[in-house]
Amino acid sequence: VPYTGYRGAHLSVGGIVYQGGAFPESFRGTYISGNTLDGAVYWHRLARQGSSFTASFGGPLLKAGDELFRPVDCQTGPDGAVYIADWCDKRVTHVDPLDTWDRSNGRIYRIQSQGAKAIPHFDLAKLSSDQLVDLLANQNDWFAREARRILAERREGKTLPRLRKQILESRDPHLALQSLWALYVCGGFSEALASQLLRHHDESVRAWTIRLLGDERKVSPAIQQRFVAVAKSDASPIVRRQLACTVKRLAGKDALPILAELLRRDEDANDPQIPLLLWWAIEDKAISHRDEITKLFTAPQQQPRALVRKHILERLARRFAAEGTERDFAVCAQLLKASPDAAATEILLTGMELGVVGRRFDKVPEPLAGWFAETWSQKERSPKLLRLGLRLSDAGARKAALEIIEDAKSPEASRAELIAILGQTADDECVPKLLALFQASPSSKLGGTALSALQNFSDPSVAATLIESYASLGNDLRSRIRSALGSRLAWSRLLVEAAEHGRIAAKDFSVDQIRQLASLKDAELSQRVEKLWGKIKADSPEEKRSFINQAKLVLKPSGAAGRDAKGNPVEGRKVFLQACGVCHKIFGEGNMVGPDLTTADRRNIDVLLQNIVNPSAYIRPEFVAYDAETKDGQSISGLLIESTPTAATLLDRNNQRQVLARDRLASLRESQVSLMPEGLLEALQPQQLMDLFSYLQGDGPVAGNPGAK
Repeated sequence: VPYTGYRGAHLSVGGIVYQGGAFPESFRGTYISGNTLDGAVYWHRLARQGSSFTASFGGPLLKAGDELFRPVDCQTGPDGAVYIADWCDKRVTHVDPLDTWDRSNGRIYRIQSQGAKAIPHFDLAKLSSDQLVDLLANQNDWFAREARRILAERREGKTLPRLRKQILESRDPHLALQSLWALYVCGGFSEALASQLLRHHDESVRAWTIRLLGDERKVSPAIQQRFVAVAKSDASPIVRRQLACTVKRLAGKDALPILAELLRRDEDANDPQIPLLLWWAIEDKAISHRDEITKLFTAPQQQPRALVRKHILERLARRFAAEGTERDFAVCAQLLKASPDAAATEILLTGMELGVVGRRFDKVPEPLAGWFAETWSQKERSPKLLRLGLRLSDAGARKAALEIIEDAKSPEASRAELIAILGQTADDECVPKLLALFQASPSSKLGGTALSALQNFSDPSVAATLIESYASLGNDLRSRIRSALGSRLAWSRLLVEAAEHGRIAAKDFSVDQIRQLASLKDAELSQRVEKLWGKIKADSPEEKRSFINQAKLVLKPSGAAGRDAKGNPVEGRKVFLQACGVCHKIFGEGNMVGPDLTTADRRNIDVLLQNIVNPSAYIRPEFVAYDAETKDGQSISGLLIESTPTAATLLDRNNQRQVLARDRLASLRESQVSLMPEGLLEALQPQQLMDLFSYLQGDGPVAGNPGAK
């Protein structure tokens, strides 16, 4: 019977693969871990998937029903039981700046099979080395690990012959691998033995032999030739995965012949790990062995390969284009000239475009000029060639792009892509055309893209046109315009002037947008802002705690009236989409600027209130915002979602990507405050607050959700 009480795989910690031998056989090889948010220990089935594995939910091993139960680590004991370390705390994260939590009440639990018997007292240190070798076959892996540890400390040569014999002759793969590990820690591993083990019947022994040889970061010529042969012929993806890991650690002269063979193994094109491990190795050698890498990928026998096409070509072109020297663009040109067909060329063009995003060119780089001019002269030009040409400042590409964005018959998606690139390349001559596009259809996708592109220009006409259009627009676009105009001092002055004269309602501004204006630190502007909206300051910790206590009284009312006060999750969804959905997703709906709330600790009102009311108290590393200032006076805050040598891409709180060329940036630094604005709950009525929390703490979608039944 499927278990329905499971609330997500988020924050699964302290996991083990069970090899204790005391649970029913169906548990052997399953993954057991604590789910700290859910107050439970779950087990999962593991299944082979190429060179890796996949997991499926099995069920609860321990479901405490105790809000203090916070399992953080699991271990198998010598008795085969699973031991659970319980943090024992109401909160999972300690975001309160005051040290108020109890550090004295951790707990340890033991989960054992019914009818389990206590094991007799033992002392492994008193066993002989031969007896320790016997333990390598023990059904409980705890004994095998401890035996290896003691054998490693003793390093007795008399155990080596038996260990070698077990590796070479045992038909038990588990014992053979355990013996290899023991032999290695005892000092008995050698190149001569390794040459034999590379032909071993068990794939794990072969893979670990490669791993142990590679730990030296160098191999003899004989082993290097054996690795080439393994890459060419070994049938196991486990072995090829390890070889892909190891080859990155070797010198280029040894690594490249091995890589050449692994790249021909098209059966690995859909493997979950091998292709990117191969790229990891190639990227490591791309610049230091530029000529050899170029020869490898311009060889006729390599280009058509499925693995290379699917995973390597685009990354390779992007790597050299991003490096950006004449030599690197020459490599790009060679790759393009050697391309066997149009499909491969398109892949290379995609990579090159990604590599030059954010960089500005006066003309097409000389090594590419000949190929580009010849290709552009052909009648059939691909959209990717056009986009790359636009980024490289080719005059013909720029003319063609402007014609397309003005042509209403051209596909909207193509026009939007070109508009975004025109904004990123920041050619001032484009401003009138972009403004005209915005004014023609501001609520369309093209209008929104034009608005994003216009933020890259400091032209005063941009602010004037946006303010002029403001009254006729919907709330979403109005909010975006206020944020955009607040990003530059000159524009902000015009924005505040519009608010002073009533062309833009002062009440439209959120607290966060008013703070944005104040953060520009212009004395004259700050006085005008204060006159319109009063002093803007962050609530003190005491004020935040006071509001949290008030919110708790609304969410947990007492008395007869309190029992009748309930939130409506359907209405709460509407509040969520308006107040939170721009940045957060829940039940598959919303955006991913901030964390997905579906698997958050939503049952805990204290945690939810703390995170919403005081979002800057604790910011997860992956959601730390960055403040960017450009040389032409623009200020932008957002998540740093991509960083290259030529550009930084920020995702702002309106879920808009801002691509900033490095040469435009005056500064880029981590922000001390969360991208999530304060004051979200303070603006809600009590019933709205109850509705929102009813939705946030629900078990799933409600009416109106795309995923609701």
